[in-house]
Amino acid sequence: ATLTDAAQHEDADDERTTDPEAVATVLAVLPAADRRLVRYALGLATGTKLTYEDIARRTGIPAAAVSRRVRASLDRLRTTHVARILHASLADQP
Repeated sequence: ATLTDAAQHEDADDERTTDPEAVATVLAVLPAADRRLVRYALGLATGTKLTYEDIARRTGIPAAAVSRRVRASLDRLRTTHVARILHASLADQP
């Protein structure tokens, strides 16, 4: 399962929709500044995914730094998500 899968569900018409509460829960592990960058990069803040250059213009952070921070944040989210899944599955074992 991906992070996007964790924050999405199938609605009645079999279309994928994003659950804002699930997204907020997943992103809550990040510092606010990095959460903002990730939201821009994934299109959650504007409805359209922004390039690192676009994010740099909006935030005043150099594009190379935006790129590094977004990648590091996504890696952290993946690691945290996997850890939660493993913890939940171990908790369910007798």
